[in-house]
Amino acid sequence: VPETHEQHARKAFKPKHLVSGYITLLTSKDFMSAALGMCFSITPYFVLIGILPLLFMEELGVSIGNYAFYQGSIVGLFSVLSLSIPWFLARFDLNKIAWISAVLSVISLGGACILSVLVSDDPLLISAFMWVYVVGIVIPPTMMFAQAMDMFGDLKACASSLIQSLRLLSMSVGTALAGAMYDGSFKPVALVMFVFILLSVPMMMVVFKKNKPVLGDSLPAMH
Repeated sequence: VPETHEQHARKAFKPKHLVSGYITLLTSKDFMSAALGMCFSITPYFVLIGILPLLFMEELGVSIGNYAFYQGSIVGLFSVLSLSIPWFLARFDLNKIAWISAVLSVISLGGACILSVLVSDDPLLISAFMWVYVVGIVIPPTMMFAQAMDMFGDLKACASSLIQSLRLLSMSVGTALAGAMYDGSFKPVALVMFVFILLSVPMMMVVFKKNKPVLGDSLPAMH
């Protein structure tokens, strides 16, 4: 295949080297902070997408047409902002964007969690909080992914595989928790989402304080 290395550049597969690479990554505080911070911060998005049809259509009686608008607006906003990352980063300070985005995501899910207790579930209100969360969550995970991938230049294959595994594990745990706690209201879903974004905060702080936010060659692979 075109991606195959030239014969002189190929290396023999050795399980020992593969295991050694994973151990190196798993024992690196910087790598695990970036990888887990990214995974925990995007898990609420997938929890929401997984539970949204049940909540909106079965419990709140939202029609299929209106549901398409609510979910489509959330997913569409995420997609547009993801494609716009290079434009934003070329015009604004990367460090400020990272911190402002992180704060936005925490405030949005914290607000959603509080209001889910105080007021009745409303599709538009829930969607509005999710719009803010999406605005805040696009850039920090992308930067953490890029930094994690660039920490060990000779272990990029191991890093990519490990990050993908951690992301799927985080998403499955988050969705399973939300599903197990789901009672027909947004409260347990909001709580699970808020817990995951809170778990990501200390890891973001480790990554962004120790290493000034940068983007490397790994940026396009995030999504």
